[in-house]
Amino acid sequence: SVLVIENWECFERAHDVQLLADITENPLVVYRGDASVYNTKYAYALMERLQKPVMAFVDYDPAGIVIAKGLPCFESFLAPSDEALELLLAGGNAERFSEQYSSNTVRVLETLEHEQLRHAWQLIKKHGKALPHEKLISI
Repeated sequence: SVLVIENWECFERAHDVQLLADITENPLVVYRGDASVYNTKYAYALMERLQKPVMAFVDYDPAGIVIAKGLPCFESFLAPSDEALELLLAGGNAERFSEQYSSNTVRVLETLEHEQLRHAWQLIKKHGKALPHEKLISI
């Protein structure tokens, strides 16, 4: 399998994220990429080529859910327990949520078929806040 991590800090400090330490298999860990040197097209091409189940560790916000949905061979979404996620979202970033909450994004989010993504989206929407997954480092 493949574990895709959205942001560089979490990729670099994956060993400090308990949620990732709880994974029982031994996935190939891939940084999703960004607009600089590590273009996302390379990670996506690798996933397409491998054709292995993909786990997504992304931000808990509208953009993160859309990213997870669009990953080649996407299979599962990594999140802490509902209780832990709700506590973290309570202290999240409402402005960032609002910036990402556009009509195009909402259309995608409100028609999610994947159960884990749909459930995570409902929790995020309920709080109206974004939570970068870096907040799970060393908690």
